Amino acid sequence: MFLAAGLLISCAASPQADAALASRSTPTPLIVVAIAAPHNTPTAPPAGQSPFVYLTLQWTLEPSATPPASIPLTPLTDNAAAVIETTGQPTKSPTPTPVPTDFPRPLGLPKTYLPTVSARAREIYQYGLALGNNPRAFARLGDCHSAHPGFLGMFDSPTNYRLGDYAYLQEVINYYSGSFSHNSQSARSGFHMGSYFTPLWADPTCCAGSENPMECEYRLMKPSLIFINVGTLNEASPDEQYEDFIRPIIEFWITRGVLPILNTKADNIKGGWRFNAVARRLAAEYDVPLWDFWVVSQSLPAQGMMEDQIHLSEGQPFFDDPAQMQSGWAMRNLTALQALDVVWRDLNSKGS
Repeated sequence: MFLAAGLLISCAASPQADAALASRSTPTPLIVVAIAAPHNTPTAPPAGQSPFVYLTLQWTLEPSATPPASIPLTPLTDNAAAVIETTGQPTKSPTPTPVPTDFPRPLGLPKTYLPTVSARAREIYQYGLALGNNPRAFARLGDCHSAHPGFLGMFDSPTNYRLGDYAYLQEVINYYSGSFSHNSQSARSGFHMGSYFTPLWADPTCCAGSENPMECEYRLMKPSLIFINVGTLNEASPDEQYEDFIRPIIEFWITRGVLPILNTKADNIKGGWRFNAVARRLAAEYDVPLWDFWVVSQSLPAQGMMEDQIHLSEGQPFFDDPAQMQSGWAMRNLTALQALDVVWRDLNSKGS
């Protein structure tokens, strides 16, 4: 066992939170306690990467890319059939009202930012329902761009949003009522790639002592869908390391029958949009939905970012206000709702 000490790196929920941190006279210390397996000898960090962050990621986490043997990643068909046979058919959700194919899209965007649902995705979803996952619950996983209440947290309170031309989205809001106001244990400001796998980052007021944030969130919500957006605090990591960490996150949820909705990022601290390319490739590889928020952000002033290039530009979910619709946060919440709506309707459409 070892102690590693360094500075707390925080992706705050807003510039105001950053200002509060900056006003402190001394940096906030972060003490990491971890067990290093004998075979897990740390290697030198890549050029330009913080040794503290790099070693912390290596030592606190050794997420296995191998899912539990009892629930193979591919195919799910045999497992799903066995579970359904012994537990009965999963409850079928009410069929959503059909939405015209020409439903409004902000800023004249092409449909390519919205996800599609494959046969494989339906299989994962149905498998989860057979396991007892809640068809009316979704979860969130990520950092400040996914944390409550900024990301989708306002839609359980009708006075906190205005749909305007997007009134058709009220149906999906009603269906997932309760999920929006839920403070996800797997989405927090300051989370980095390592946070999801260790109990050190779990809230002790909600989570069992041995649970990591993902295990805690799954137990509390038993969701059927989860938005996954990670990597803002890991921009210095090589693509391979980012992929090594996000794969076990995706597989954790798939093996529990929770359908991931991966999404691309508007922030691009190190340039090259590297992590977005990984997200798109893994969405195709695992055959799960992709909400391409990067496409949306490119149509916004300053690509939807504030000057710090970390936080989205602030805006309220008033979708009838053209000024708000130029902000990163308003568009993130609107297009996330649209993505949720598309996935929900496709999963529960007649004949699916």
